[in-house]
Amino acid sequence: MIAPSFPVPTLGANAYRPSYFARRLREQSGPQFFVTLLRQVAPSRFRALESRTPLRCYIALLEELSHRFPINEYYAVMAQEIGEHGDEDNPYMEGIPFDVFGIDPYDDEITSPAVALCALFGMYARDPDELVHGAPRGIADCLDPLDFAWADALAPLLGRSLRHLLHPPYELRTPPRGRVWRAPWQRLYALYACANCMTDNPFLDFTHSEQEESEAFPPWNLDEIRALERLWKEAVRVTPSADALSHYIDARPRERLPLLAGALRRDRDILLQLTQPKDTTLKKIFAMESSTQ
Repeated sequence: MIAPSFPVPTLGANAYRPSYFARRLREQSGPQFFVTLLRQVAPSRFRALESRTPLRCYIALLEELSHRFPINEYYAVMAQEIGEHGDEDNPYMEGIPFDVFGIDPYDDEITSPAVALCALFGMYARDPDELVHGAPRGIADCLDPLDFAWADALAPLLGRSLRHLLHPPYELRTPPRGRVWRAPWQRLYALYACANCMTDNPFLDFTHSEQEESEAFPPWNLDEIRALERLWKEAVRVTPSADALSHYIDARPRERLPLLAGALRRDRDILLQLTQPKDTTLKKIFAMESSTQ
């Protein structure tokens, strides 16, 4: 008999007993799954539990994950309340309830004029008719007190290609040929992408209203947990860049909002004001020669 070229799997002595398969099935499905998952994700926290019921393990798992990425507290509280009442059908435990930070100009209160203006330009690029009856409350409440004529800021876009404002808006990264952005305007792309949910990151692109409507959370498993950890690390790297430019503009909004509007419109005169000539090799050589003379 010829031996196979691949390793032959071996099963334990009790592997063929019905109780073995029943136990394995309970560990990988149903409420008991949280006991197994907590043991895999946080062994020390699992060992510290006095009561290892599925609900207690679920709560401990959420507490552990809250140190790795944001958790939606509403869904976590609802899951705990339903579980404590003994209900077997707990829809709040069906997926990983990660929290989201996408901006919804209709439902969210926007406190940053820079973010509000970027969101306004994004809405106009996607559907100009959406602003026929005025800006959404979140944007209007932020810009109107500044007496910023947002309709005038959008008017030059009429009849122009808006490709640079649509997803993905990579052209906002590009300064005019032969020039580089002055600080902090090199962060324009990050600010616009965050304000319009165009970062390709679920933490920054999904809004609370979208999450409530769909209730589509990732399934509970190790791969999804690790993916959310990676995505949150990426989100943490993006938001400081966007915040730096928004804080700069918001410090003097009446002066700097027109500059932001011009940059989003790709107005040449304003782009020249927000950029500077790139240091080419020949320019550096001539500068060195002149300094030695």
